[in-house]
Amino acid sequence: MPVRWAGWCSCSLQSAGRRVRRMSRIILCASLLTAALVVTAAQPPSPRLGIGDVPPPLSPMAWIKGNQVTEFQSDHVYVVSFFATWCGASRQAMPLMSQLARQHAGDLTVIGVNVRESERGDPSVESISRFVAERPESFDHIVAMDDPMTAPLFQSWMRSADMYGTPTAFVIGRDGRIVWIGIPIDDRAVYTFEQAVADAVSGSVNLDASRAVHVETAREISEYLEAREVLADVDAARMRGDHAATLTAIDAVVAERPEYRHRTRDTRLSALLHIDESKALAFAEQELEFVSAGELAEHRGRIAGSIGRTVAGHPDLSPAAQAWALFYLRQGIEAEPEGSGGVLNWLSLAELEHARGHIDQAIAAQERAVRLARTAREVTAESLKELERTLSEYRAQRMDGATSP
Repeated sequence: MPVRWAGWCSCSLQSAGRRVRRMSRIILCASLLTAALVVTAAQPPSPRLGIGDVPPPLSPMAWIKGNQVTEFQSDHVYVVSFFATWCGASRQAMPLMSQLARQHAGDLTVIGVNVRESERGDPSVESISRFVAERPESFDHIVAMDDPMTAPLFQSWMRSADMYGTPTAFVIGRDGRIVWIGIPIDDRAVYTFEQAVADAVSGSVNLDASRAVHVETAREISEYLEAREVLADVDAARMRGDHAATLTAIDAVVAERPEYRHRTRDTRLSALLHIDESKALAFAEQELEFVSAGELAEHRGRIAGSIGRTVAGHPDLSPAAQAWALFYLRQGIEAEPEGSGGVLNWLSLAELEHARGHIDQAIAAQERAVRLARTAREVTAESLKELERTLSEYRAQRMDGATSP
Protein backbone atom coordinates (compact mmCIF):
# COMPACT_ATOMS: atom_id res chain seq x y z
CA MET A 1 0.00 0.00 0.00
CA PRO A 2 1.48 3.35 -0.99
CA VAL A 3 3.01 5.45 1.76
CA ARG A 4 0.74 8.35 0.72
CA TRP A 5 -2.20 6.54 2.29
CA ALA A 6 -0.60 6.43 5.73
CA GLY A 7 -2.44 9.58 6.77
CA TRP A 8 -5.90 8.03 6.52
CA CYS A 9 -5.55 4.27 6.31
CA SER A 10 -4.58 2.15 9.29
CA CYS A 11 -3.03 -0.74 7.35
CA SER A 12 0.40 -0.18 8.91
CA LEU A 13 -0.95 0.39 12.40
CA GLN A 14 -3.04 -2.71 13.04
CA SER A 15 -0.61 -4.25 15.54
CA ALA A 16 -0.09 -1.32 17.91
CA GLY A 17 -0.85 -1.32 21.64
CA ARG A 18 -4.24 -1.60 23.28
CA ARG A 19 -4.76 2.13 23.65
CA VAL A 20 -2.91 2.86 20.41
CA ARG A 21 -5.03 0.26 18.56
CA ARG A 22 -8.14 2.00 19.79
CA MET A 23 -6.77 5.40 18.83
CA SER A 24 -5.64 4.24 15.39
CA ARG A 25 -9.17 3.02 14.67
CA ILE A 26 -10.49 6.44 15.62
CA ILE A 27 -7.75 8.60 14.13
CA LEU A 28 -7.20 6.70 10.92
CA CYS A 29 -10.16 5.21 9.13
CA ALA A 30 -9.94 1.45 8.91
CA SER A 31 -12.69 1.21 6.33
CA LEU A 32 -10.26 0.16 3.60
CA LEU A 33 -8.61 -2.40 5.86
CA THR A 34 -11.26 -4.60 7.42
CA ALA A 35 -14.63 -3.91 5.83
CA ALA A 36 -16.23 -6.48 3.56
CA LEU A 37 -16.38 -5.75 -0.15
CA VAL A 38 -19.95 -4.97 -1.12
CA VAL A 39 -19.52 -5.80 -4.80
CA THR A 40 -19.88 -9.53 -5.54
CA ALA A 41 -19.53 -11.63 -8.64
CA ALA A 42 -23.31 -11.98 -8.81
CA GLN A 43 -23.77 -8.25 -9.38
CA PRO A 44 -23.27 -6.91 -12.91
CA PRO A 45 -20.62 -4.20 -13.16
CA SER A 46 -21.93 -0.66 -13.12
CA PRO A 47 -21.07 1.76 -15.92
CA ARG A 48 -17.78 3.59 -15.42
CA LEU A 49 -18.07 7.06 -13.92
CA GLY A 50 -15.41 9.74 -14.20
CA ILE A 51 -14.53 13.41 -14.44
CA GLY A 52 -16.73 15.20 -16.95
CA ASP A 53 -19.57 12.68 -16.71
CA VAL A 54 -23.16 13.45 -15.77
CA PRO A 55 -23.71 12.09 -12.23
CA PRO A 56 -26.20 9.31 -11.55
CA PRO A 57 -29.52 10.26 -9.96
CA LEU A 58 -29.82 10.46 -6.19
CA SER A 59 -32.44 7.95 -5.08
CA PRO A 60 -31.62 7.12 -1.48
CA MET A 61 -33.59 4.86 0.79
CA ALA A 62 -34.27 7.76 3.15
CA TRP A 63 -33.70 11.50 3.48
CA ILE A 64 -32.49 12.05 7.03
CA LYS A 65 -32.07 15.82 7.19
CA GLY A 66 -32.83 18.77 4.92
CA ASN A 67 -34.67 19.10 1.64
CA GLN A 68 -34.65 16.30 -0.89
CA VAL A 69 -32.47 16.83 -3.96
CA THR A 70 -34.28 15.27 -6.90
CA GLU A 71 -32.07 16.81 -9.60
CA PHE A 72 -28.89 18.83 -9.94
CA GLN A 73 -29.76 22.36 -10.97
CA SER A 74 -27.63 24.18 -13.53
CA ASP A 75 -25.40 27.07 -12.43
CA HIS A 76 -25.10 25.55 -8.95
CA VAL A 77 -22.38 23.43 -7.31
CA TYR A 78 -23.07 20.22 -5.41
CA VAL A 79 -20.95 17.98 -3.20
CA VAL A 80 -22.09 14.40 -2.64
CA SER A 81 -20.07 13.03 0.26
CA PHE A 82 -20.30 9.35 1.20
CA PHE A 83 -19.71 8.44 4.85
CA ALA A 84 -20.12 5.70 7.45
CA THR A 85 -20.81 6.45 11.10
CA TRP A 86 -18.24 3.86 12.25
CA CYS A 87 -15.42 5.40 10.22
CA GLY A 88 -13.09 7.80 12.03
CA ALA A 89 -12.04 9.52 8.82
CA SER A 90 -15.70 10.02 7.89
CA ARG A 91 -16.25 11.73 11.22
CA GLN A 92 -13.26 13.90 10.51
CA ALA A 93 -14.72 14.98 7.16
CA MET A 94 -18.21 15.78 8.45
CA PRO A 95 -17.40 19.22 9.95
CA LEU A 96 -15.50 20.11 6.77
CA MET A 97 -18.62 19.49 4.72
CA SER A 98 -20.68 21.75 6.96
CA GLN A 99 -17.99 24.42 6.94
CA LEU A 100 -17.94 24.49 3.13
CA ALA A 101 -21.75 24.52 2.97
CA ARG A 102 -21.80 27.62 5.17
CA GLN A 103 -18.84 29.25 3.44
CA HIS A 104 -20.41 28.94 -0.01
CA ALA A 105 -24.05 29.31 0.99
CA GLY A 106 -26.20 30.08 -2.05
CA ASP A 107 -23.68 28.61 -4.48
CA LEU A 108 -23.12 25.15 -2.97
CA THR A 109 -25.31 22.33 -1.70
CA VAL A 110 -23.69 19.53 0.29
CA ILE A 111 -25.38 16.14 0.52
CA GLY A 112 -23.95 13.56 2.90
CA VAL A 113 -24.92 10.00 2.00
CA ASN A 114 -24.56 7.21 4.55
CA VAL A 115 -23.24 3.98 2.99
CA ARG A 116 -21.88 0.60 4.13
CA GLU A 117 -23.51 1.00 7.53
CA SER A 118 -24.41 -2.67 7.81
CA GLU A 119 -20.72 -3.64 7.89
CA ARG A 120 -20.26 -2.41 11.46
CA GLY A 121 -23.02 -0.06 12.51
CA ASP A 122 -26.77 -0.22 13.02
CA PRO A 123 -28.20 0.06 9.49
CA SER A 124 -31.49 1.63 10.47
CA VAL A 125 -32.97 5.00 9.64
CA GLU A 126 -33.55 5.60 13.36
CA SER A 127 -29.88 5.00 14.19
CA ILE A 128 -28.56 7.29 11.45
CA SER A 129 -31.12 9.96 12.33
CA ARG A 130 -30.03 9.84 15.96
CA PHE A 131 -26.35 10.02 14.98
CA VAL A 132 -26.99 13.11 12.85
CA ALA A 133 -29.20 14.81 15.44
CA GLU A 134 -26.52 14.38 18.13
CA ARG A 135 -23.94 16.20 15.97
CA PRO A 136 -25.58 19.37 14.61
CA GLU A 137 -22.21 21.08 14.12
CA SER A 138 -21.07 18.23 11.86
CA PHE A 139 -24.27 18.01 9.83
CA ASP A 140 -25.14 21.56 8.85
CA HIS A 141 -26.05 20.13 5.44
CA ILE A 142 -28.43 17.68 3.80
CA VAL A 143 -28.11 14.02 4.82
CA ALA A 144 -29.48 10.91 3.13
CA MET A 145 -29.09 7.15 3.60
CA ASP A 146 -28.34 4.46 1.04
CA ASP A 147 -30.20 1.16 1.28
CA PRO A 148 -27.88 -0.91 3.52
CA MET A 149 -28.75 -4.20 1.81
CA THR A 150 -28.88 -3.44 -1.93
CA ALA A 151 -26.56 -0.37 -1.79
CA PRO A 152 -27.75 1.26 -5.04
CA LEU A 153 -25.96 4.58 -4.46
CA PHE A 154 -22.75 2.90 -3.34
CA GLN A 155 -22.85 0.91 -6.57
CA SER A 156 -23.94 3.60 -9.03
CA TRP A 157 -21.66 6.29 -7.62
CA MET A 158 -18.68 4.89 -5.73
CA ARG A 159 -18.08 1.52 -7.35
CA SER A 160 -18.85 2.91 -10.80
CA ALA A 161 -16.05 5.40 -10.18
CA ASP A 162 -13.74 2.65 -8.84
CA MET A 163 -13.95 4.15 -5.36
CA TYR A 164 -14.51 2.17 -2.18
CA GLY A 165 -13.39 3.73 1.11
CA THR A 166 -15.13 6.31 3.20
CA PRO A 167 -15.15 9.25 3.09
CA THR A 168 -15.39 9.74 -0.67
CA ALA A 169 -16.63 12.98 -2.23
CA PHE A 170 -17.93 13.93 -5.68
CA VAL A 171 -18.03 17.59 -6.74
CA ILE A 172 -20.60 18.50 -9.41
CA GLY A 173 -19.87 21.74 -11.23
CA ARG A 174 -22.15 24.47 -12.50
CA ASP A 175 -22.54 22.65 -15.82
CA GLY A 176 -24.05 19.62 -14.06
CA ARG A 177 -21.03 17.40 -14.63
CA ILE A 178 -18.62 15.76 -12.17
CA VAL A 179 -15.49 17.86 -11.72
CA TRP A 180 -13.71 16.06 -8.85
CA ILE A 181 -13.72 12.58 -7.27
CA GLY A 182 -11.56 11.56 -4.34
CA ILE A 183 -10.89 11.47 -0.61
CA PRO A 184 -11.91 14.88 0.78
CA ILE A 185 -9.40 14.82 3.65
CA ASP A 186 -6.39 13.78 1.55
CA ASP A 187 -4.25 16.91 1.86
CA ARG A 188 -1.48 15.27 -0.13
CA ALA A 189 -3.56 15.04 -3.29
CA VAL A 190 -2.11 17.08 -6.14
CA TYR A 191 -5.45 18.89 -6.33
CA THR A 192 -7.28 18.95 -3.02
CA PHE A 193 -10.99 18.68 -2.42
CA GLU A 194 -11.26 22.13 -0.85
CA GLN A 195 -9.45 23.74 -3.77
CA ALA A 196 -11.68 21.91 -6.22
CA VAL A 197 -14.81 23.12 -4.41
CA ALA A 198 -13.57 26.72 -4.41
CA ASP A 199 -12.72 26.47 -8.11
CA ALA A 200 -16.08 24.88 -8.92
CA VAL A 201 -17.86 27.77 -7.22
CA SER A 202 -15.79 30.26 -9.22
CA GLY A 203 -16.25 28.22 -12.40
CA SER A 204 -12.57 27.46 -13.02
CA VAL A 205 -11.95 23.82 -12.10
CA ASN A 206 -8.67 22.20 -13.21
CA LEU A 207 -10.14 19.11 -14.84
CA ASP A 208 -6.76 17.63 -15.76
CA ALA A 209 -5.65 17.80 -12.13
CA SER A 210 -8.97 16.30 -11.05
CA ARG A 211 -8.50 13.38 -13.41
CA ALA A 212 -5.01 12.81 -12.04
CA VAL A 213 -6.38 12.64 -8.48
CA HIS A 214 -9.17 10.27 -9.47
CA VAL A 215 -6.91 7.95 -11.48
CA GLU A 216 -4.29 7.74 -8.73
CA THR A 217 -6.82 7.13 -5.95
CA ALA A 218 -8.67 4.50 -8.00
CA ARG A 219 -5.37 2.75 -8.74
CA GLU A 220 -4.48 2.61 -5.04
CA ILE A 221 -7.93 1.30 -4.15
CA SER A 222 -7.57 -1.42 -6.78
CA GLU A 223 -4.21 -2.39 -5.27
CA TYR A 224 -5.74 -2.48 -1.81
CA LEU A 225 -8.65 -4.68 -2.86
CA GLU A 226 -6.26 -7.07 -4.58
CA ALA A 227 -4.08 -7.17 -1.44
CA ARG A 228 -7.07 -7.91 0.75
CA GLU A 229 -7.95 -10.87 -1.42
CA VAL A 230 -4.37 -12.15 -1.32
CA LEU A 231 -4.24 -11.76 2.47
CA ALA A 232 -7.71 -13.18 3.19
CA ASP A 233 -6.39 -16.32 4.93
CA VAL A 234 -3.91 -14.26 6.96
CA ASP A 235 -6.61 -11.86 8.13
CA ALA A 236 -9.01 -14.70 8.95
CA ALA A 237 -6.41 -16.46 11.11
CA ARG A 238 -5.44 -13.22 12.80
CA MET A 239 -9.04 -12.29 13.57
CA ARG A 240 -9.71 -15.62 15.28
CA GLY A 241 -6.48 -15.36 17.29
CA ASP A 242 -4.80 -18.41 15.77
CA HIS A 243 -1.21 -17.21 15.80
CA ALA A 244 0.36 -20.39 14.41
CA ALA A 245 -2.11 -20.40 11.53
CA THR A 246 -1.38 -16.72 10.92
CA LEU A 247 2.31 -17.48 10.48
CA THR A 248 1.55 -20.42 8.18
CA ALA A 249 -0.74 -18.27 6.05
CA ILE A 250 1.88 -15.50 5.83
CA ASP A 251 4.53 -18.02 4.75
CA ALA A 252 2.24 -19.25 1.99
CA VAL A 253 1.57 -15.72 0.74
CA VAL A 254 5.20 -14.59 0.79
CA ALA A 255 6.34 -17.79 -0.94
CA GLU A 256 4.05 -16.99 -3.85
CA ARG A 257 4.21 -13.19 -3.65
CA PRO A 258 7.58 -12.08 -2.18
CA GLU A 259 6.56 -8.43 -2.40
CA TYR A 260 4.14 -9.10 0.46
CA ARG A 261 6.99 -9.54 2.92
CA HIS A 262 6.78 -5.87 3.84
CA ARG A 263 2.98 -5.81 4.01
CA THR A 264 2.88 -8.72 6.45
CA ARG A 265 5.80 -7.68 8.67
CA ASP A 266 3.85 -6.31 11.62
CA THR A 267 1.27 -9.10 11.47
CA ARG A 268 4.03 -11.72 11.55
CA LEU A 269 5.78 -9.90 14.40
CA SER A 270 2.57 -9.71 16.42
CA ALA A 271 1.91 -13.44 15.95
CA LEU A 272 5.49 -14.29 16.90
CA LEU A 273 5.22 -12.21 20.07
CA HIS A 274 2.37 -14.44 21.19
CA ILE A 275 4.39 -17.59 20.51
CA ASP A 276 8.04 -16.82 21.29
CA GLU A 277 9.20 -13.37 22.37
CA SER A 278 12.89 -14.01 21.67
CA LYS A 279 12.16 -15.21 18.13
CA ALA A 280 9.94 -12.18 17.60
CA LEU A 281 12.68 -9.73 18.60
CA ALA A 282 15.21 -11.59 16.45
CA PHE A 283 12.79 -11.32 13.54
CA ALA A 284 12.42 -7.56 14.12
CA GLU A 285 16.19 -7.06 13.98
CA GLN A 286 16.44 -9.22 10.88
CA GLU A 287 13.70 -7.26 9.14
CA LEU A 288 15.31 -3.90 9.85
CA GLU A 289 18.60 -5.21 8.46
CA PHE A 290 16.71 -6.38 5.38
CA VAL A 291 15.05 -2.98 5.00
CA SER A 292 18.32 -1.11 5.46
CA ALA A 293 19.91 -3.04 2.61
CA GLY A 294 17.01 -2.74 0.18
CA GLU A 295 14.87 -0.27 -1.69
CA LEU A 296 12.94 0.66 1.46
CA ALA A 297 16.07 1.97 3.21
CA GLU A 298 14.78 5.56 3.15
CA HIS A 299 11.75 4.42 5.17
CA ARG A 300 13.77 2.55 7.78
CA GLY A 301 12.95 4.95 10.61
CA ARG A 302 9.21 4.84 9.93
CA ILE A 303 9.32 1.05 9.76
CA ALA A 304 11.27 0.95 13.02
CA GLY A 305 8.52 3.04 14.60
CA SER A 306 5.87 0.65 13.33
CA ILE A 307 7.82 -2.28 14.75
CA GLY A 308 8.20 -0.40 18.03
CA ARG A 309 4.46 0.18 18.26
CA THR A 310 3.80 -3.48 17.57
CA VAL A 311 6.21 -4.67 20.26
CA ALA A 312 5.18 -2.01 22.79
CA GLY A 313 1.52 -2.90 22.46
CA HIS A 314 1.96 -6.57 23.23
CA PRO A 315 0.81 -7.65 26.71
CA ASP A 316 3.19 -9.17 29.27
CA LEU A 317 6.44 -8.02 27.68
CA SER A 318 9.68 -8.82 29.44
CA PRO A 319 11.86 -5.87 30.52
CA ALA A 320 14.24 -6.74 27.68
CA ALA A 321 11.42 -6.57 25.13
CA GLN A 322 10.23 -3.27 26.58
CA ALA A 323 13.74 -1.90 26.13
CA TRP A 324 13.77 -3.05 22.52
CA ALA A 325 10.39 -1.42 21.93
CA LEU A 326 11.70 1.81 23.40
CA PHE A 327 14.73 1.65 21.10
CA TYR A 328 12.57 1.17 18.01
CA LEU A 329 10.07 3.84 19.02
CA ARG A 330 12.79 6.43 19.42
CA GLN A 331 13.95 5.69 15.90
CA GLY A 332 10.40 6.06 14.68
CA ILE A 333 9.97 9.37 16.46
CA GLU A 334 13.22 10.67 14.98
CA ALA A 335 12.00 9.75 11.49
CA GLU A 336 8.38 10.82 11.99
CA PRO A 337 8.06 13.23 14.92
CA GLU A 338 4.86 14.91 13.69
CA GLY A 339 1.66 14.19 11.81
CA SER A 340 -0.58 11.20 12.45
CA GLY A 341 2.43 8.88 12.58
CA GLY A 342 4.04 11.13 15.15
CA VAL A 343 0.89 11.13 17.26
CA LEU A 344 0.82 7.34 17.32
CA ASN A 345 4.56 7.08 18.00
CA TRP A 346 4.38 9.44 20.99
CA LEU A 347 1.17 7.81 22.19
CA SER A 348 2.75 4.37 22.06
CA LEU A 349 5.83 5.68 23.85
CA ALA A 350 3.61 7.11 26.59
CA GLU A 351 1.82 3.79 27.04
CA LEU A 352 5.12 1.93 27.13
CA GLU A 353 6.63 4.25 29.73
CA HIS A 354 3.46 3.96 31.76
CA ALA A 355 3.74 0.18 31.66
CA ARG A 356 7.36 0.45 32.79
CA GLY A 357 6.29 2.55 35.78
CA HIS A 358 7.90 5.75 34.47
CA ILE A 359 4.98 8.11 35.04
CA ASP A 360 6.88 11.36 34.36
CA GLN A 361 8.13 10.06 31.02
CA ALA A 362 4.65 8.81 30.21
CA ILE A 363 3.18 12.23 30.91
CA ALA A 364 5.82 13.99 28.80
CA ALA A 365 5.18 11.68 25.83
CA GLN A 366 1.41 11.96 26.20
CA GLU A 367 1.68 15.75 26.35
CA ARG A 368 3.61 15.69 23.09
CA ALA A 369 0.96 13.46 21.52
CA VAL A 370 -1.78 15.84 22.61
CA ARG A 371 0.05 18.90 21.26
CA LEU A 372 0.52 17.23 17.89
CA ALA A 373 -3.06 15.98 17.83
CA ARG A 374 -4.42 19.49 18.25
CA THR A 375 -2.94 20.52 14.90
CA ALA A 376 -3.07 17.21 13.00
CA ARG A 377 -5.96 17.16 10.58
CA GLU A 378 -6.15 13.36 10.78
CA VAL A 379 -7.12 13.51 14.45
CA THR A 380 -10.85 13.81 15.12
CA ALA A 381 -12.30 15.80 18.01
CA GLU A 382 -13.32 12.52 19.66
CA SER A 383 -9.76 11.21 19.39
CA LEU A 384 -8.36 14.38 20.91
CA LYS A 385 -10.72 14.11 23.86
CA GLU A 386 -9.58 10.55 24.50
CA LEU A 387 -5.94 11.61 24.36
CA GLU A 388 -6.64 14.39 26.84
CA ARG A 389 -8.50 12.03 29.17
CA THR A 390 -5.52 9.68 29.21
CA LEU A 391 -3.20 12.58 29.98
CA SER A 392 -5.43 13.58 32.89
CA GLU A 393 -5.33 9.99 34.18
CA TYR A 394 -1.54 9.97 34.08
CA ARG A 395 -1.32 13.30 35.88
CA ALA A 396 -3.75 12.11 38.54
CA GLN A 397 -1.59 9.05 39.09
CA ARG A 398 1.44 11.24 39.60
CA MET A 399 -0.47 13.35 42.11
CA ASP A 400 -1.36 10.15 43.95
CA GLY A 401 2.28 9.11 43.98
CA ALA A 402 1.70 6.18 41.60
CA THR A 403 4.69 4.83 39.73
CA SER A 404 3.05 1.96 37.90
CA PRO A 405 -0.31 1.20 36.27
